Amino acid sequence: MTPLWHQTFWFKAIVLLTLTSLFFRAVWYLSKRSQQQKSKKLFQEKQLSEIQLKALRSQMNPHFVFNSLAAIQYFINENNFEASEKYLVKFSKLIRRFFELSKETTITLTEEIKLLTNYLEIEKLRFREKLEYQINIDDAIDIKNTKIPTMLLQPIVENAVNHGIFNKFDTGTVTINFKKVDTLTYKVLIIDDGVGFINTKSKSKKIKSSNVLQQRLTYLNTLEEWEILYFTEELHPKNDEKGNISTFIIKSK
Repeated sequence: MTPLWHQTFWFKAIVLLTLTSLFFRAVWYLSKRSQQQKSKKLFQEKQLSEIQLKALRSQMNPHFVFNSLAAIQYFINENNFEASEKYLVKFSKLIRRFFELSKETTITLTEEIKLLTNYLEIEKLRFREKLEYQINIDDAIDIKNTKIPTMLLQPIVENAVNHGIFNKFDTGTVTINFKKVDTLTYKVLIIDDGVGFINTKSKSKKIKSSNVLQQRLTYLNTLEEWEILYFTEELHPKNDEKGNISTFIIKSK
Protein backbone atom coordinates (compact mmCIF):
# COMPACT_ATOMS: atom_id res chain seq x y z
CA MET A 1 0.00 0.00 0.00
CA THR A 2 1.31 3.40 -0.97
CA PRO A 3 1.81 5.59 2.17
CA LEU A 4 -0.07 8.87 2.52
CA TRP A 5 1.86 12.01 1.73
CA HIS A 6 2.28 12.92 5.43
CA GLN A 7 3.56 9.42 6.11
CA THR A 8 6.37 9.55 3.56
CA PHE A 9 10.02 9.64 4.52
CA TRP A 10 10.60 12.92 2.70
CA PHE A 11 7.76 14.67 4.49
CA LYS A 12 9.03 13.52 7.87
CA ALA A 13 12.57 14.55 6.94
CA ILE A 14 11.41 18.03 5.90
CA VAL A 15 9.41 18.47 9.14
CA LEU A 16 12.41 17.36 11.19
CA LEU A 17 14.74 19.72 9.35
CA THR A 18 12.25 22.58 9.73
CA LEU A 19 11.86 22.00 13.48
CA THR A 20 15.63 21.68 13.90
CA SER A 21 16.13 24.92 11.97
CA LEU A 22 13.50 26.73 14.07
CA PHE A 23 15.11 25.40 17.26
CA PHE A 24 18.57 26.67 16.33
CA ARG A 25 17.15 29.99 15.16
CA ALA A 26 15.37 30.40 18.52
CA VAL A 27 18.60 29.56 20.39
CA TRP A 28 20.52 32.02 18.21
CA TYR A 29 17.90 34.74 18.78
CA LEU A 30 17.85 34.28 22.57
CA SER A 31 21.66 34.22 22.67
CA LYS A 32 21.86 37.39 20.57
CA ARG A 33 19.24 39.10 22.74
CA SER A 34 21.11 38.15 25.90
CA GLN A 35 24.34 39.52 24.43
CA GLN A 36 22.60 42.76 23.44
CA GLN A 37 21.24 43.16 26.98
CA LYS A 38 24.72 42.60 28.42
CA SER A 39 26.18 45.14 25.99
CA LYS A 40 23.45 47.63 26.87
CA LYS A 41 24.13 47.18 30.58
CA LEU A 42 27.89 47.64 30.06
CA PHE A 43 27.21 50.77 28.00
CA GLN A 44 24.92 52.17 30.72
CA GLU A 45 27.51 51.47 33.41
CA LYS A 46 30.18 53.17 31.33
CA GLN A 47 27.90 56.13 30.68
CA LEU A 48 27.12 56.39 34.40
CA SER A 49 30.83 56.37 35.24
CA GLU A 50 31.51 59.13 32.73
CA ILE A 51 28.68 61.29 34.06
CA GLN A 52 29.78 60.70 37.66
CA LEU A 53 33.28 61.81 36.78
CA LYS A 54 31.86 64.94 35.14
CA ALA A 55 29.83 65.56 38.29
CA LEU A 56 32.94 65.14 40.41
CA ARG A 57 34.89 67.59 38.26
CA SER A 58 32.02 70.10 38.39
CA GLN A 59 31.95 69.88 42.19
CA MET A 60 35.70 70.26 42.56
CA ASN A 61 35.70 73.28 40.28
CA PRO A 62 38.73 75.57 40.25
CA HIS A 63 36.80 78.46 41.81
CA PHE A 64 35.89 76.47 44.91
CA VAL A 65 39.41 75.08 45.35
CA PHE A 66 41.02 78.48 44.72
CA ASN A 67 38.68 80.29 47.12
CA SER A 68 39.21 77.69 49.82
CA LEU A 69 42.99 77.85 49.57
CA ALA A 70 42.84 81.67 49.48
CA ALA A 71 40.80 81.62 52.70
CA ILE A 72 43.36 79.35 54.36
CA GLN A 73 46.15 81.69 53.24
CA TYR A 74 44.21 84.66 54.63
CA PHE A 75 43.94 83.06 58.08
CA ILE A 76 47.66 82.18 58.03
CA ASN A 77 48.64 85.74 57.05
CA GLU A 78 46.50 87.00 59.93
CA ASN A 79 48.40 84.61 62.23
CA ASN A 80 45.09 82.92 62.95
CA PHE A 81 46.52 79.43 62.90
CA GLU A 82 43.60 77.94 64.82
CA ALA A 83 41.10 79.09 62.17
CA SER A 84 43.36 78.05 59.28
CA GLU A 85 43.85 74.59 60.78
CA LYS A 86 40.09 74.20 61.32
CA TYR A 87 39.40 75.29 57.75
CA LEU A 88 42.07 72.99 56.29
CA VAL A 89 40.77 69.95 58.18
CA LYS A 90 37.20 70.51 56.94
CA PHE A 91 38.41 71.18 53.40
CA SER A 92 40.54 68.00 53.24
CA LYS A 93 37.68 65.87 54.61
CA LEU A 94 35.31 67.24 51.98
CA ILE A 95 37.72 66.65 49.09
CA ARG A 96 38.45 63.11 50.28
CA ARG A 97 34.72 62.36 50.56
CA PHE A 98 34.12 63.65 47.03
CA PHE A 99 36.67 61.18 45.70
CA GLU A 100 35.15 58.32 47.71
CA LEU A 101 31.66 59.10 46.44
CA SER A 102 32.81 59.05 42.82
CA LYS A 103 32.90 55.24 43.17
CA GLU A 104 29.40 54.92 44.65
CA THR A 105 26.00 55.08 42.95
CA THR A 106 23.91 55.78 46.06
CA ILE A 107 24.38 57.33 49.49
CA THR A 108 22.22 57.37 52.62
CA LEU A 109 20.55 60.63 53.57
CA THR A 110 22.60 60.55 56.78
CA GLU A 111 25.82 60.68 54.77
CA GLU A 112 24.39 63.21 52.30
CA ILE A 113 23.44 65.57 55.13
CA LYS A 114 26.93 65.23 56.65
CA LEU A 115 28.45 66.06 53.28
CA LEU A 116 26.25 69.14 52.81
CA THR A 117 26.92 70.30 56.37
CA ASN A 118 30.67 69.99 55.88
CA TYR A 119 30.49 71.92 52.61
CA LEU A 120 28.34 74.72 54.09
CA GLU A 121 30.60 75.00 57.15
CA ILE A 122 33.57 75.54 54.86
CA GLU A 123 31.71 78.20 52.89
CA LYS A 124 30.57 79.83 56.12
CA LEU A 125 34.19 80.19 57.22
CA ARG A 126 35.15 81.53 53.79
CA PHE A 127 32.29 84.07 53.87
CA ARG A 128 33.47 85.36 57.29
CA GLU A 129 30.10 84.41 58.84
CA LYS A 130 28.18 86.23 56.09
CA LEU A 131 26.50 82.92 55.25
CA GLU A 132 23.90 81.18 57.40
CA TYR A 133 22.30 77.83 56.69
CA GLN A 134 19.57 75.54 57.98
CA ILE A 135 18.92 71.88 57.26
CA ASN A 136 15.42 70.74 58.23
CA ILE A 137 14.51 67.04 58.15
CA ASP A 138 11.00 65.63 58.32
CA ASP A 139 10.77 63.31 61.34
CA ALA A 140 8.91 60.79 59.16
CA ILE A 141 12.02 60.19 57.01
CA ASP A 142 14.31 57.35 58.05
CA ILE A 143 17.56 59.03 57.02
CA LYS A 144 19.70 56.05 58.01
CA ASN A 145 18.00 53.71 55.54
CA THR A 146 16.73 56.13 52.89
CA LYS A 147 19.13 56.43 49.96
CA ILE A 148 19.72 59.00 47.27
CA PRO A 149 21.84 59.01 44.09
CA THR A 150 25.32 60.33 44.86
CA MET A 151 26.39 63.84 43.90
CA LEU A 152 22.84 65.02 43.28
CA LEU A 153 22.21 67.85 45.76
CA GLN A 154 25.63 69.38 46.44
CA PRO A 155 26.07 71.11 43.03
CA ILE A 156 22.70 72.85 43.49
CA VAL A 157 23.61 73.91 47.03
CA GLU A 158 26.88 75.26 45.62
CA ASN A 159 24.92 77.24 43.01
CA ALA A 160 22.76 78.70 45.79
CA VAL A 161 25.89 79.88 47.62
CA ASN A 162 27.91 81.15 44.65
CA HIS A 163 25.13 82.53 42.44
CA GLY A 164 22.83 83.67 45.20
CA ILE A 165 24.49 84.54 48.50
CA PHE A 166 27.93 85.58 47.23
CA ASN A 167 26.67 88.84 45.66
CA LYS A 168 24.53 89.94 48.62
CA PHE A 169 25.71 92.91 50.69
CA ASP A 170 24.22 91.53 53.88
CA THR A 171 24.05 88.04 55.38
CA GLY A 172 22.33 85.41 53.25
CA THR A 173 20.72 82.12 54.20
CA VAL A 174 20.57 78.76 52.47
CA THR A 175 17.81 76.45 53.69
CA ILE A 176 17.55 72.76 52.81
CA ASN A 177 14.27 70.99 53.60
CA PHE A 178 13.73 67.22 53.41
CA LYS A 179 10.02 66.30 53.36
CA LYS A 180 8.37 62.90 53.11
CA VAL A 181 5.67 62.56 50.44
CA ASP A 182 4.84 58.86 50.74
CA THR A 183 6.53 55.54 51.49
CA LEU A 184 8.77 55.66 48.42
CA THR A 185 8.84 59.39 47.70
CA TYR A 186 10.35 62.42 49.36
CA LYS A 187 10.95 66.04 48.39
CA VAL A 188 14.08 68.16 48.80
CA LEU A 189 13.89 71.96 48.62
CA ILE A 190 17.06 74.06 48.38
CA ILE A 191 16.16 77.68 49.11
CA ASP A 192 18.36 80.78 49.13
CA ASP A 193 17.51 84.45 49.67
CA GLY A 194 20.30 85.67 47.39
CA VAL A 195 20.28 88.01 44.44
CA GLY A 196 18.85 85.39 42.10
CA PHE A 197 20.49 83.21 39.49
CA ILE A 198 19.29 85.43 36.63
CA ASN A 199 21.42 88.30 37.97
CA THR A 200 24.60 86.22 37.99
CA LYS A 201 23.98 83.92 35.04
CA SER A 202 27.24 83.10 33.29
CA LYS A 203 27.55 83.12 29.52
CA SER A 204 30.37 80.59 29.66
CA LYS A 205 30.12 77.67 27.24
CA LYS A 206 32.01 75.34 29.56
CA ILE A 207 30.31 72.34 31.18
CA LYS A 208 28.35 73.54 34.21
CA SER A 209 27.11 71.56 37.15
CA SER A 210 23.50 72.21 36.08
CA ASN A 211 24.20 70.62 32.67
CA VAL A 212 25.82 67.63 34.33
CA LEU A 213 22.79 67.37 36.62
CA GLN A 214 20.39 67.22 33.68
CA GLN A 215 22.46 64.46 32.09
CA ARG A 216 22.43 62.48 35.32
CA LEU A 217 18.67 62.90 35.77
CA THR A 218 18.01 61.74 32.22
CA TYR A 219 20.16 58.67 32.77
CA LEU A 220 18.81 57.86 36.25
CA ASN A 221 15.22 58.05 35.04
CA THR A 222 15.94 55.51 32.29
CA LEU A 223 17.28 52.92 34.75
CA GLU A 224 13.79 52.19 36.10
CA GLU A 225 15.20 52.42 39.62
CA TRP A 226 14.48 56.10 40.18
CA GLU A 227 11.88 58.63 39.16
CA ILE A 228 13.31 62.10 39.80
CA LEU A 229 11.74 65.46 38.98
CA TYR A 230 13.72 68.69 39.24
CA PHE A 231 12.63 72.29 38.73
CA THR A 232 13.55 75.78 39.92
CA GLU A 233 11.64 79.00 40.55
CA GLU A 234 12.33 82.44 41.98
CA LEU A 235 11.65 82.89 45.68
CA HIS A 236 10.62 86.57 45.37
CA PRO A 237 10.02 87.29 41.65
CA LYS A 238 9.03 90.94 42.26
CA ASN A 239 12.04 91.83 44.44
CA ASP A 240 15.48 92.94 43.30
CA GLU A 241 16.98 90.09 45.30
CA LYS A 242 14.82 87.35 43.85
CA GLY A 243 16.32 84.36 45.62
CA ASN A 244 15.73 80.86 44.31
CA ILE A 245 13.98 77.59 45.15
CA SER A 246 15.28 74.36 43.64
CA THR A 247 13.03 71.34 44.13
CA PHE A 248 13.78 67.65 43.80
CA ILE A 249 10.99 65.05 43.97
CA ILE A 250 12.72 61.70 44.37
CA LYS A 251 10.95 58.36 44.13
CA SER A 252 12.69 55.00 44.43
CA LYS A 253 11.06 52.10 42.57
